[in-house]
Amino acid sequence: MIRVADVLTRREAEILRMLADGYKQPDIAEQLGTGRGTSLATVKADVASLYAKLGARTAAQAVHNGHLAGLLGAPADDLVVVLAARELGCRIALAPLAGGAR
Repeated sequence: MIRVADVLTRREAEILRMLADGYKQPDIAEQLGTGRGTSLATVKADVASLYAKLGARTAAQAVHNGHLAGLLGAPADDLVVVLAARELGCRIALAPLAGGAR
């Protein structure tokens, strides 16, 4: 498995997790900007770097490739739900079920 620190900067890893949670770039800038001075332009540059490192053109591809590379930890079943929700513009949070039951 690839370690996040070997591939992505701390900021890129944080952005990848936010993309996986369904955040759009303006939302990410707002979340990260509080007290840190992160602008939308900075987030766009970080996302472009993240996409290049993961061979992605979209947020959904970045999240998918991040999962395939072991950079995100959601189970495959949850990944399908997250990617589908992301494409529909939804923001969702998944919680694992106790005992792995589905």
